[in-house]
Amino acid sequence: MLRAGGEIFILGERGFPDAKVDTTAPVFAALNTKKVLTLYHLETGAVIRLMQSVVRAGDHVADLGSGSAVLAIAAAKLGATHVAAIELDPDAIGNAEENVERNGVGDAVKVIEGDAASLLPLVAPVRVILANIISSVLVELLPSMSMALADDGQMILSGILFSEREGMMRELADSGWRVIAEDHEEMWWSATVAR
Repeated sequence: MLRAGGEIFILGERGFPDAKVDTTAPVFAALNTKKVLTLYHLETGAVIRLMQSVVRAGDHVADLGSGSAVLAIAAAKLGATHVAAIELDPDAIGNAEENVERNGVGDAVKVIEGDAASLLPLVAPVRVILANIISSVLVELLPSMSMALADDGQMILSGILFSEREGMMRELADSGWRVIAEDHEEMWWSATVAR
């Protein structure tokens, strides 16, 4: 079991010998990692640390590039009632759906296969956007994310190399965003941004 940040714990498949997992713990993500390259990425931990001060009970959230749906699951465990886990890779969908079911958050989290730029308007408005995607794609998605975000919304952006921080800060400022929190671990930089 890995402590991802704050009260969020991630348990991988090796922790599931046939024992029952207590998914009623306040925030707990139990993942089947058979089709996930690694259970835990540093960028994932950064988003989880940042989202604990962002996600509120009853929130509508979009998780872009959701992969295993770990961030979508964490958002639901933090109280979000509508979470769209959007993933382009068809090979990740079954695993994400299994993880959502395993964590008992199927009423809140819907896994959707497709392109984030196309699907984001269909799930809008959302108060929180989680996007752990490479910086070039994040920059391309900024206009779509801006249009989908509620007036009081916040985005958590990750998957950004620390060496790209200054350039991303300029892109965000030029687009009318302000950085309200940052996380840096090894070579990765993540940020919570708002208008």
